[in-house]
Parts: sequence; C-alpha cells; structure tokens
Amino acid sequence: ISKFLLKTKSTVIHYIKSWNSVGLKALKDGRGALTGGTFTAEMKDDLVNTVLNTRPNDFGFIGNVWTCPLLAEYINQNYGIKYSDEYIRVLLKKRRLSYKRAQRKPSKADKKEQEVFKKNANPSPYCRKFF
Repeated sequence: ISKFLLKTKSTVIHYIKSWNSVGLKALKDGRGALTGGTFTAEMKDDLVNTVLNTRPNDFGFIGNVWTCPLLAEYINQNYGIKYSDEYIRVLLKKRRLSYKRAQRKPSKADKKEQEVFKKNANPSPYCRKFF
C-alpha cells in the first residue's frame, strides 16, 4: 500500500488508525482550524478590515501593531475558533497584505543607552571581528 500511495509505512499506519477510530471523519482535511470550523468570507473580510483600520489596543491587546499571533487571538475571541499563526499569515498573503517585522529604532533610545551600545560595539580581542 505504501508503494502504491507513495507514502511511508508509518503514514499508512496513521491513516488506518485514524480510519478505525473515527471512520469517515478521518478524511477531513483539518489544516488551518485547530478547533474545527471553517474560515468564512465574512471572517476574512473582518480580518482584513481589522488589520487595515484598527489597532490591537482597540481590542485590549498589548501593542500598537498587529501580528499573526494577535490576529489569531482576535479571531478566537470573536468567533470561538482557534487558527494557527501560519494560517492567518497565509490568508493575509492571499489578500495581498504583507507585514514587516518591527525593528528597534536606536535614534529614539535614551542617550545613555546609545553610548553604552556604542562602547559595546567596539571589537575586543576576545570577540570575532566581522569583515
């Protein structure tokens, strides 16, 4: 069977055990939702609207910028369905939305902290130098 399906022996055994335990439900593709349920068009529109027009602070989250884990938590709170962070990222990417990871802005840091950072930036004899 594994040669015919081009699957490993352990995968075939997993399929058989799933079939024996839940029957026809074993054929359902459960990727995306962690607790069952489907992502409806209304939910997708709400997600895009939320990302574009609101901030996490508006919903009691800590932070000013939406992240995939925060969006997954937002969906869980509003719709009661848990989705993985990666699934949320893929949905946003399909809607032609992307994000950039937040980067620190040293110009906004305290002047004393900037000086300490500059002192630590000097190479020491015990550190590898970058060329």
